[in-house]
Amino acid sequence: MRNKTGAIEVNATDFNITEPSKTAFIRLILRDCFLSGHMLIDHQHQQLFDDANQLLDLILNERPDAAEVNLLLDKMMRDLIQHFRDEEQVLIAIGYPGLVEHAILHYSLINQSVVLVEQFRAGSLAISSLLEFLAHDAIVKHILNEDRKFFGHLQNFPTSEKIENFQCQ
Repeated sequence: MRNKTGAIEVNATDFNITEPSKTAFIRLILRDCFLSGHMLIDHQHQQLFDDANQLLDLILNERPDAAEVNLLLDKMMRDLIQHFRDEEQVLIAIGYPGLVEHAILHYSLINQSVVLVEQFRAGSLAISSLLEFLAHDAIVKHILNEDRKFFGHLQNFPTSEKIENFQCQ
């Protein structure tokens, strides 16, 4: 709705938000047009986006609880490692020609993530720097750039393992 000056005002109650948080408008969103069409891969990609959003919520909190941050970091790392393992199994199953290079990228991202998490826990790395790497480089950038390279190869995968592919506009 516009106010008297013509500026647009947004009221949290217009969206049925009872307690708006600082992150209500800061979210990583995996759009349908970036889905691979493979149910497991797409589910895990969404889980990684959810993990990153939870970490973002904690960081933007006035005083994030260190124990909660560490639990979430552990979960993110488990989810990331499991996703990379599962994705590599799918790439083997479809005979993806870029498997070796893709697996090397996974290995590098995991190694960098482990080092940065250790630095954060030792107090020598800011949580914002860790989030930038985990959310941007290891999750978003990798999914939107590198993973999309094999999406076309999933077309011949059994239909029981696929969901409808969407086109970006």
